[in-house]
Amino acid sequence: MATRSCDLDACAHLAFRACTRLRRSRAKLMGARPGLLFNAVTVWIILIVGQASGSAQALTDETLIRVQGQQVSLHGLRMIAADQRCLDGNKFWQCGVKALQALARRLDEPGLQCKVLISLSSSGGTRDTAECWINSDNLNVWLVAQGWALTDGTEQAAFRTAEQSARSKQIGLWRGGFIPPESWRPAPADSTADCSVCTARHQSIIRTRNKRPELDQATD
Repeated sequence: MATRSCDLDACAHLAFRACTRLRRSRAKLMGARPGLLFNAVTVWIILIVGQASGSAQALTDETLIRVQGQQVSLHGLRMIAADQRCLDGNKFWQCGVKALQALARRLDEPGLQCKVLISLSSSGGTRDTAECWINSDNLNVWLVAQGWALTDGTEQAAFRTAEQSARSKQIGLWRGGFIPPESWRPAPADSTADCSVCTARHQSIIRTRNKRPELDQATD
């Protein structure tokens, strides 16, 4: 996984080029070995397109928070729905509500900063994600380490280690030895999809950039 910081125009250009390379690579691979499932190879490129800081709000929709009016999904994890219940021994408890409350408490702390990302895989994507810190504490990893969220299949070692720790300690969702069902994790991305989303975003940004001189002249 590569991480780069860029301005808006540069990000658009990088995203477009990355998607084009993915399409060409997939075409060559499928042409060389018909029937080969391309989802055996997944390429992630994370572009840091902006930063946000200040107050934030936890939303009942899974894994979403609102920072400065912008809704983003927390990168690398999946929080469960607020109405989900977990089993501790013979008793069910409102683990979804508790997880949301844990996130809300952290968001009330001062010092929140988020990096808003565009994640491009072979399947593309439509929702911006964010990696957030409260002072020097990575909020995304903390949620997984405390057992209040599940990894989303990311290959980042920090998230895998955090989930293994929460499971072994039987904390959060894992309380009482409970094993959250795999259906609570995000479904695998459809790796056969093309990069139409990337192309559309790239073209939209380019159109906006081209309109700027006209707007500047109109305001003179």
